[in-house]
Amino acid sequence: MHETPRSGNTAFVKALDHATPQNDVWRVTHWRDPVPHLPPVAFGYDHAVTEYFYNYDNTQGKVCKGGDDTTCCQQFETALCLVCCVSEHLSYMNQTLGVGQCQ
Repeated sequence: MHETPRSGNTAFVKALDHATPQNDVWRVTHWRDPVPHLPPVAFGYDHAVTEYFYNYDNTQGKVCKGGDDTTCCQQFETALCLVCCVSEHLSYMNQTLGVGQCQ
């Protein structure tokens, strides 16, 4: 999975973690991508699985603990990511995704 939003409530996250072998499910996040900040935690949503976080220019990656690790993509404020960084959602590992790659 890449750039995934929060997937469900705490019960869902626990069920997914229990049902899948360790390290079989993971997600990739890139710098200030706003999508991993949605839906808000205040609405009862959580992240499951291990996060692989990549810096701005994709030169360094980091394995992060499951959930909302504040040393990875969650180090950035949601409002900042939603305002400034929608394009971060379309660029992963130096590859442009979506309509941006069409000619």
